[in-house]
Amino acid sequence: MGNDRSGNEKRIQSTDGTVGFVYAWDSENKKAGKGEQEITKLSDGHSMECEIRFEKPFIGTSYAYFTTESVADEKTKVKWVFAGKLNYMMKIMHLLLNLKKMLGKDIEMSLNDLKSVLEK
Repeated sequence: MGNDRSGNEKRIQSTDGTVGFVYAWDSENKKAGKGEQEITKLSDGHSMECEIRFEKPFIGTSYAYFTTESVADEKTKVKWVFAGKLNYMMKIMHLLLNLKKMLGKDIEMSLNDLKSVLEK
């Protein structure tokens, strides 16, 4: 594992943009915790599927996918979906921690990064 600028540990396995690519993190930020994300399926220019495995602050597996669709010249519609099963205790934690709000800023930043990439 290497460290990023904030001192958080990260590990990259395989080649980015290919099936099997893994990005792992171990953050000092308790909200970010520890886990890894693996690309499980790609359709070039159309979709990407990932499995996200969390270790801290809780153990769990979620799935995410992106789809892109050209809707006009210079315009692309992006759909980003997260899915996973939560046990009763995790449902309570989800509500108490307001994970949707907590992740909202990160998701917005990621979508803006994706927008920049698509516009190039």
